[in-house]
Amino acid sequence: MTQENPYAAPKSEVGGAEAFDDERLQRIASGQKFAIYAILLQFAAYGLQFAVGPLGGLAFLVAFVLSVIGIFRMGEAATGSTVLRVLLCVLMIIPLVSLLVLLSLNSRATKQLREGGYRVGLLGASRK
Repeated sequence: MTQENPYAAPKSEVGGAEAFDDERLQRIASGQKFAIYAILLQFAAYGLQFAVGPLGGLAFLVAFVLSVIGIFRMGEAATGSTVLRVLLCVLMIIPLVSLLVLLSLNSRATKQLREGGYRVGLLGASRK
């Protein structure tokens, strides 16, 4: 007869938390990549606007779409607040403010990714 303690806590392995954290970090990394591309495209769009004129505004439109995708991917994993994500997307309409918001989010994402064991470079993050 085995003597088991009926009052002992159940013994089970919990492996789902680590997988969830890695999935969250991958989502932040993909969102950061979109945000980095949006930042670079905004810099290029400023130059195109002087060189080409109003046709350079199309680059701003593409940068806006990339930044909204990046904000929702990073924001879902980093901030979690839907209201904050919507507010950040509204701020993407204002030209220089959008650049500052993207740089701020990029900095926050870089910090979380480095803590999670990712190596972050100019064009995004990769697993070490």
